[in-house]
Amino acid sequence: MSDPLSIAASIAGLITIADIVFGRLVKYGRSVKGAEKEIRELVKEINLLAARRINEWLEELSQHKENINLALSANTMDAILRLLAQEGRHAEEIHAQVKETREIVSRIHQDSQRARVLEYFLKYNPQQNYEMSRRLRHPSTGLWLTRLPEFQHWLYTPDSRLWLKGIPGAGKTVLAGSIIEAALGQSTEMTPLAFFFCDYKNTNTHNPEVVLGSLVYQLAIQKEEAFNMLEQLYQELHPPRGLPRPASTRALERLVKDMVNMYDHVYMVVDGLDECGKLTEEVFEILSDVSEGTKNVSMALLSRDKDHIRDRLDSRFIPVEIIAHKEDITEYVASEIEERIRNRKLHIDSAELKREILHGLIDGAKGM
Repeated sequence: MSDPLSIAASIAGLITIADIVFGRLVKYGRSVKGAEKEIRELVKEINLLAARRINEWLEELSQHKENINLALSANTMDAILRLLAQEGRHAEEIHAQVKETREIVSRIHQDSQRARVLEYFLKYNPQQNYEMSRRLRHPSTGLWLTRLPEFQHWLYTPDSRLWLKGIPGAGKTVLAGSIIEAALGQSTEMTPLAFFFCDYKNTNTHNPEVVLGSLVYQLAIQKEEAFNMLEQLYQELHPPRGLPRPASTRALERLVKDMVNMYDHVYMVVDGLDECGKLTEEVFEILSDVSEGTKNVSMALLSRDKDHIRDRLDSRFIPVEIIAHKEDITEYVASEIEERIRNRKLHIDSAELKREILHGLIDGAKGM
């Protein structure tokens, strides 16, 4: 099949030739008499010949036009398909981004809801008391306690109880930090620790609901199933068509027991039971009930040796007398003297004088 451009040129050439022939024939007819008839016949033949050939070329051009249109249609379709594919990829990217945004929004909502639930039950954070206890404790303080057979039994045996009792100033709160640290050393995903410090200077820490609220908070953040139980109680206390209610002591006590049963072994340490004032008896009654109502709790309670506390705990908890041991006092006093000498807060030139000061302070401590 000929090239469309060549066909067009041929048609133009044929028309030009026909025009020239026709013009010369007219001129010839004027010069030759009797040629009029012949000219008409010849012109007719030329017109038929030109028309026939032009029609053939036009038909061939029409075929070329169809091929060109098909080619153009194919190119257009390819371009459309490429554009659609590109838009499809963009749509997938947008869908993925929307999905990711929804997941982020959902996580933010869940985290916000989680924070609301946890904050509702945590009325007092005992972590600050623990940090203070650690700062006050000398590195070797309390080693005598953690080496006791009674303490080793408590540390490694579920359903065990210790009551650590001592006079004011004997270092119970500092030793509570040692107990917490030892329990943390044994803590795992299925062996959590929960602790609390009652402080006579802060009446908020005397409230049984505050003590239990802190314990359930600590148990909830260490296991998702435990948090779900906490959230369920929160929803019960916050009905969609009613006013919110405070958590009762009994509800919190039941929740502590239910949470404890989700773990293999749970450590609980509560310091300062005797500092809860009029609520002291209620607090240690509840904690004693929690300990006796479960089979996997190692509970350690610290307080002064008060009659009403002794009557309740002495037969159910293993009592350990807290007295500032001479080794702890010696270590602490010696390190403090050396620290003051280094800081030039104490000037002692005589070793004999240093020994006298050391022994005088140790003897004067009287177990405190």
